Amino acid sequence: MNLRTIFKVQGIILAINGLAGIFAGTAFFSAAGWEVTADMLTLGQIFGLTLLIIGIWAWRIPDTLGPSYSYFRIVSTDLPIETS
Repeated sequence: MNLRTIFKVQGIILAINGLAGIFAGTAFFSAAGWEVTADMLTLGQIFGLTLLIIGIWAWRIPDTLGPSYSYFRIVSTDLPIETS
């Protein structure tokens, strides 16, 4: 597994959680046993939008950095990850 795959998987997971937060906030809060109010739904939509944007960033990081994304590994993690 290379660094590009890790970023793509992270982007997909964040985007799914973001879309679920935007469109299915009631299900998330109800599953946690919380009382769902209009303010809670608004907060869930804001957090969902934030997760969606971070997911798009995570998806685009390897494409934006190009071949120099192996240097990004040094900053972001200490794990020995194959970058080819």
